[in-house]
Amino acid sequence: MAQIPNVLGERLYQLDRGKLTALAETICSELTARGGFFGGVRPDNIGYTDDGNVTLGEPAGANADQRSTGELEFMAPEVFWSGAQSPAADVYSIGLLLFAGVSNGLLPFYPEKPAPSDRADALKRRMNGDELPIPRSAGKELAAIIRKATAFRPADRYQTPEELRAALLQYRADLRAAVPTAKEMFDKPEQELSDVERMMLNILAARAAEMGEPEVEKMEQPAPEEEDIEVEVVEMEPEEQPLPPEVEEAAAAIERRQSKPQETIIVVPHPKAQLPEEPVPEEPAEEPKAAPTFTPAPEASAPKKPEKESAPAHKTAPERPTDAQRERDRKAPEVSDRVEELGWLGKDKEKKKRSGQIAVIVVLLLAAVALAALILNQLGYISFGGGDDGAVVIESTPPTADVTAEPEPTESAEPTPTATPEPTPTPVPTSTYEIVVSNAPWEQAKTEAEAKGGHLVVIDSAEELQEVTQLAAGSGAQYVWLGLYRTQTGELAWVVPSESPVYNWAQGEPTVTDSATGAPENYVILRNYGGAWYYNDIMGDPVTNYPAIFGGRVAYIVEYQE
Repeated sequence: MAQIPNVLGERLYQLDRGKLTALAETICSELTARGGFFGGVRPDNIGYTDDGNVTLGEPAGANADQRSTGELEFMAPEVFWSGAQSPAADVYSIGLLLFAGVSNGLLPFYPEKPAPSDRADALKRRMNGDELPIPRSAGKELAAIIRKATAFRPADRYQTPEELRAALLQYRADLRAAVPTAKEMFDKPEQELSDVERMMLNILAARAAEMGEPEVEKMEQPAPEEEDIEVEVVEMEPEEQPLPPEVEEAAAAIERRQSKPQETIIVVPHPKAQLPEEPVPEEPAEEPKAAPTFTPAPEASAPKKPEKESAPAHKTAPERPTDAQRERDRKAPEVSDRVEELGWLGKDKEKKKRSGQIAVIVVLLLAAVALAALILNQLGYISFGGGDDGAVVIESTPPTADVTAEPEPTESAEPTPTATPEPTPTPVPTSTYEIVVSNAPWEQAKTEAEAKGGHLVVIDSAEELQEVTQLAAGSGAQYVWLGLYRTQTGELAWVVPSESPVYNWAQGEPTVTDSATGAPENYVILRNYGGAWYYNDIMGDPVTNYPAIFGGRVAYIVEYQE
């Protein structure tokens, strides 16, 4: 193979969206000029220069054994399976070029860093018809083009490279139309644009090509600058919530009392009121009958209880309260104490109501206990004694008066065992196998196997499948006929009936008909997929139809049962 100058290779993954689609258009034009099927569209068979010139290498070879890994990875499924060659197969390869170009070089089903086993599994999935996951980075319109170009069925694709080129040209035209012109953007001709304005247009064009969408977001207008406005902050007192009528009435009464300076107001908390923040001080010890002294309570402490009345030597008139003291007194705990007292009056009624309900529940529980005791007495589990104290005796076990004791069994002499003859095991048939490398169709292979005194192999267990695949791998064959075929009613059957047959179909199989020609596939072959063997339904004479693929690589296995 001649060396291609400026081979594209991994540079494909570094092209921007515009250069990538232009490359695909040029390849489509070149293939249209050549006509027919080319089959060599892959990165290592394309020459590409920075100015956009494209050179195609040699077309695909006819010998399937000489296919390279790169050729397989960009090959259409119908070429892989049956060697069917058409311009639609070249369309598929160009679609894979676009796929790799928008996914950083990753082909369908590849992980981020594919190992050889990952690449083999991805190839198998693609050849079996799994839907390709088009990268989101392609954008809506280009993704639709790639999806149609890489359809599994050739009839669902663009039929010629020229049809694909027309779709790409329309895609690029949509991109250019999405970029605003100088007149639309700046209301001036392009030659009068400044460097900054020209740069803005180029950025929009590059972004449209990179995103791959026909719509470009409009430029946002800058928000108007906010003026520095001096705002005067006024502290507002929280709006007071209206008090209940009872609370307002109590507060008004207290206010009336506080308006009389000669009176001393003493508030006694309700017995059930809880004042956790202001503990009540202990009652002062009683002084001897001397002239008592009065110690004024501190402003922040709770009010004291009134002292016992005695004949004081003199009585000091209370001082007239100041405005500050009157404000503190208005917010003092008298209002909360009054509210607490009003609340407890309502709770006393509720308490009496609950006490009556509890009494009824207790009576009902006692009646239930008495009824349960009578029932247990009738059943014999509880008996009421007849002594003076009327004690209740609870038996630990139910009465056993009605139980009849059975006599203890007597020991009998052990019988003499009689020897039972062991059954003669039924011999399990064993199988031996012979593999014959031959280009014979399935019907001929069946006839030759029966002429040898055996039959085409029937897989009855996983162990047998492993033994057969090892035999096939050692022969060098890639396709091995099994004794499995489709009847006239369309059902699969083995040449020898099996009670527990084993099936190991490849992904997407059986397909019943050939994907390229639509011919019926009524016979099953064991196929080597990169070292793993799977069932695949196929036409009865693949060597005659596709000699380049199947010639010299087909065999059949004869099973002899002893």
